[in-house]
Amino acid sequence: MRRFFVLSSLLFFASCDFFMPSRPALETRFQAMRLVEAPELDDDLDLKEFSEALRAQSKRMGEFNPYPYPLVFGNRQLSVREYQMGLEHLAEILAADGPREQMWQRVRDTFDFYEVYGQPNWGQAFMTSYFEPVIPGSKSKTKEHSAALYKKPPELIEVALELFDDRFKDIRRMRGRILKEKSQAGNTQLGPFYSRQEIDEGALSGRNLELAWVDPIDAFFLQIQGSGTVVFGSGEELRIGYAEQNGEVYQAIGKFIADVIPLAELTALNLEAYLRTLDKEDLYDILHENPSYVFFNKLKNKPLTSLGTEVTAGRTIATDGKFFPKGAVGFLKFNKPKFLGPVLSAPADWEHTSRLVLDQDTGGAIRGGGRLDLFWGRGPEAKQNASVIKQTVHLYYMAPKENFLDPTPAPEALPGKEAEKGLLRTKRLG
Repeated sequence: MRRFFVLSSLLFFASCDFFMPSRPALETRFQAMRLVEAPELDDDLDLKEFSEALRAQSKRMGEFNPYPYPLVFGNRQLSVREYQMGLEHLAEILAADGPREQMWQRVRDTFDFYEVYGQPNWGQAFMTSYFEPVIPGSKSKTKEHSAALYKKPPELIEVALELFDDRFKDIRRMRGRILKEKSQAGNTQLGPFYSRQEIDEGALSGRNLELAWVDPIDAFFLQIQGSGTVVFGSGEELRIGYAEQNGEVYQAIGKFIADVIPLAELTALNLEAYLRTLDKEDLYDILHENPSYVFFNKLKNKPLTSLGTEVTAGRTIATDGKFFPKGAVGFLKFNKPKFLGPVLSAPADWEHTSRLVLDQDTGGAIRGGGRLDLFWGRGPEAKQNASVIKQTVHLYYMAPKENFLDPTPAPEALPGKEAEKGLLRTKRLG
């Protein structure tokens, strides 16, 4: 989707280092998880619907494999086809009728469980949540709807730095534009793309790039989520999703108002409420502290993840694709908020919850071995829930047991070092 085609997941309260003790950073995907005993399994959502999401994920992996190397689970490497077999079998288990405990036992008999490297400890991860906003808008600029949602400008260029030299493997991609002025030697120069402030001040105006016009605060939060729906006065809906980003480093604006709302108390709802108290000049002073800017395209169906699959409410998660296998199934244990009313900003209680999830997405603030973002769903209720999710959770990944798989080696299986090299050649979607 986030944090969608990316995510979107570019959260407003920094990269969450504030909330987590430091731990040595991961160096390779082979260190990202370890084999453990299967946890007690349960799920609070519809499992037969999830089986359909698993089949869709398996189909997508067969059509388009974004990683030309195996999926890595601790010291195990599985080919795409091997993991597809696991997805298809899990879909069959979840769709079958019968006693629930018998179903969970079949899952434990078929899959190994791996807990993530974590932060601050093994298995633990800091989780936030994202959603699909539904906001009012106009097809032309008005006093109320004064901020444009732009499609990707044609001059925005992506440079694959990792293809030039291994020294750039952590930077990977850079975005910019061809500058009108040339170097002293007469060479064409690539420079930074326009910042948020430059775009807000008209750098892209008059070029027919506008998809819709909305409230500037709604526009800002829509970019954080990466996807959403604009509802026009006629009732017509325009669904849009992430197309590209301007290449500027994301800056969380929450740290710039910490004297008003402490970071530990910051949520999307109280941040938005504060921004709406400001006059236009003060509002844009804060918004421009984040130079990162997201461009959109029109969608016909649900928002797409970085794998090109449709998002699944309550199931799709975003993690760092440098370390965790995209398309893999996980098992998540966390606390779900319980609200007494639809407009309240604080939950009355929390309920311990477990569910199966699918790692399908990425996000600009989702980095390292102890970070994930959960897609909650669409609309106001999803916004209410997603805004308060800031907690340490327990995350496992699932891989089919060796005795379940066909022992014939898959052609794409690579030795460990070659797999790591393959990582440097992949296109990071978002």
